Formats: sequence, C-alpha cells, structure tokens
Amino acid sequence: MRPILQNGPVSALMSSPSTPPSLNSSTLSALVRRLSDVSLVRFGIVGVSNTAIGFGAFWGLHRVMRAAAAQGIAYTLGTLWSYYWNRRWTFQSQGKVASEASRFFSLQIGFMLLSSLLLGLLVDHARLPPWPCWLGVSALITVLNFVASRYWAFKSAH
Repeated sequence: MRPILQNGPVSALMSSPSTPPSLNSSTLSALVRRLSDVSLVRFGIVGVSNTAIGFGAFWGLHRVMRAAAAQGIAYTLGTLWSYYWNRRWTFQSQGKVASEASRFFSLQIGFMLLSSLLLGLLVDHARLPPWPCWLGVSALITVLNFVASRYWAFKSAH
C-alpha cells in the first residue's frame, strides 16, 4: 500500500515516517516575510499592539472615571499609534498625508464615539463587566475599521 501524500506538496517536508517534519530558520523567516506582506496580517499585528495600549489605558483610567470617558481617552491614544503604523507599515501608503489623515481621523472619531456609546450602555447603564464588554466592542470596531481603512482612508487618490 502506498503512503498517503508520498508525491504531494507535503512530501518535501517529510523526511521519513520516524522523524517529524522540520522547519529551518530560512523557511520560517520566508513564511513570516510572506505573512507580513499581507495587509490584513499587518493590520492584525498593529491591532494587537493597539489593543494592548488601549486596554491598558482603559483599565487604568476606568478605575478613576466612567467607562465612556476612559474609552474616549484610551481610544485617542490607540488612534495615534494606529495611524502611524498603519500608514507607514500596514498599507505602505504614498498618498497625501493631509487627505489620508483627515479621512483616517474622521473614521476614528466615528468609531471612538460608537465604541464609547456602546461601552457606556453596556458597562455604565447595564452594569455588565467592563473587560468582556471592552473586548466585544473592540472586536466589532476592529472589523469595521479594517474595511474602512483599507478601502477609504488609505485608498490612493488617483
């Protein structure tokens, strides 16, 4: 009986049935390079760092102020971080800074208001726990933000 995948694309990674496939550093670095070329993955990396900054600020500020106000400040800090890295690295934009910045910050103001409203309703009025609410609202805003940033804020004006 012939082994499955004997002649398939996986066979190059399989040395023998008794030894596991290995990834050398050049294969791994090539994979990382390929993934970092994809704007969605880059957006995710910037988003993770942005989430850490935003959540840290929100968590610290929420101890001394209401959730909606804490989210407004935390979102502003994250927006500044996000604009720099998304323009420079994620979308590698060559467009005019003024027009892109105005579109990007217009979006962010809208998303900040939406996220603050949602968190205010969920945490301050419905008395739900802040961190799960923050994570859920942030997930929704992230999806909306990627689509709007990719197809509007950093779209080249030709």
